Amino acid sequence: LGSARSAQSRKGRRSQVLGPGQGEEVVEARYLVVTIEDILTLQSMFARTFPLAHIQERMSAEEMSMLVGELTGIPMADLVRCLSLLGEWAIVYEGEPPEDHPLAMTGAELGSGRSLSKAVEDLILKVYEGWVDMQGRVHRRSMMVLAYPIYLMLLRVSVETVMRNGLPLLFKDPAEEMDVLNQVDKVVTFLLDPDGYLNYPPPPPPGKTFS
Repeated sequence: LGSARSAQSRKGRRSQVLGPGQGEEVVEARYLVVTIEDILTLQSMFARTFPLAHIQERMSAEEMSMLVGELTGIPMADLVRCLSLLGEWAIVYEGEPPEDHPLAMTGAELGSGRSLSKAVEDLILKVYEGWVDMQGRVHRRSMMVLAYPIYLMLLRVSVETVMRNGLPLLFKDPAEEMDVLNQVDKVVTFLLDPDGYLNYPPPPPPGKTFS
């Protein structure tokens, strides 16, 4: 992920989360904790407030039921969880979390020349598999054009909310807040929408065709 953040901004962001260093204010170490239950609550709120009635005429009752099920279901919640953890890893620590962080490289991994820890690779794979599975449940191209932007909006809003609630120190300064929000968008786009699905719908998943 490209970034124009200054070294001072990066240092400040890490010190806010990690705690004291030389000459830094003492802040209790705190890593992002995400629960599926909290995410499901966010999804339910999104589904209740999003104007789904505006697109209801363009979907069958079965498709609308499927859309609501995806927006409020466990698979989507797991995507939010994984993306939130990867967001913390990428935005707060720029891929280099402290050694006691769950996504940090182990001693053996550091000595092996790996570029990512297995924990990070597993999260990225889980995101990819969950997203592909979700795509596989869409049967019509017209449904895809409607559903994908809503899925991506829910994911961006939910990841932002998870990070805002779990790491509030990152959002105290307005300029820093905007930077974090931009980085959240980049993380979601990089992993789920690298080719611009909103403007150029992707081909159907392997073995499927759109009617």
